[in-house]
Amino acid sequence: MLALLSIIFATIANGELVGPITITENGQKVTRYVVSTYSPLASTNGSAVMLQHNSQVQIANSSSGSYSPNSFQQYMLKGKTVTFTVDLSQVGCSCNAAAYFVTMPGYGSNGQPNPGKAGDYYCDANDVNGEWCWELDVMEANKYVSASTPHTCDQSPGGYVSNCDRGGCGTNAHNVNGNGMGPGTQYTINTNMPFTQSMQLTGSSISVTMTQGGKTFPFSVCSNGGYVSNMNQALDYGMVLVFSYWGSTYSTMQWLDGMTGCSGDCAGTGVATFSNIIIG
Repeated sequence: MLALLSIIFATIANGELVGPITITENGQKVTRYVVSTYSPLASTNGSAVMLQHNSQVQIANSSSGSYSPNSFQQYMLKGKTVTFTVDLSQVGCSCNAAAYFVTMPGYGSNGQPNPGKAGDYYCDANDVNGEWCWELDVMEANKYVSASTPHTCDQSPGGYVSNCDRGGCGTNAHNVNGNGMGPGTQYTINTNMPFTQSMQLTGSSISVTMTQGGKTFPFSVCSNGGYVSNMNQALDYGMVLVFSYWGSTYSTMQWLDGMTGCSGDCAGTGVATFSNIIIG
């Protein structure tokens, strides 16, 4: 695999193609492509993508080595369920391994797609890359906690967006049940081992279920029905799947895991692995 990636990096001008990945879409296995401006920090193997700290990747519809507004795979998510297996065993306190969707590409004030500061057309609900857009966080997590959050914006997807709801309408798994997930056999989901997470998007509700070895930890996301209904604009429009692994100081990451009792800055080591992605 390393030799293959070396060849890819040598032949792609900016190293943006990480590799192919198999995703099950509406019951069919499909080959998609993982692209990144942090490509040396990410790799793929069959149905899995592995991320080192300070990396982010997007799912593309072609193996082209260049970013363009139409290069990303768009998923219409209303009425669908998003499922994947995740290994957080190496993702510690104050770190964040994330699986989420955004309405890429970002648009400039002229109404045209804008590559932004990084040149990759990335956008999200926190104006990263200088472009706002709608965001659905399926998982922002480490081995102590997970949060799931929809973020709406002031303008409709598919055009210039001037502002979004940075905080969103999220649910933190630890606040639902402090014994629901964590590193150890005393938790329903033992994050020292891989587990499966599913998010069901009915159009009127958002729910998450974690599963491991016959045990389940379910919870609802965002109790505001009007907010969930508004989020359907993005689910109907189409969203791009993104994975990232980042983190910072303990004080900066209190919003994610401060309630768990874990301590220390993000070590910035280890690998976050997402695999067996199913959308349908």
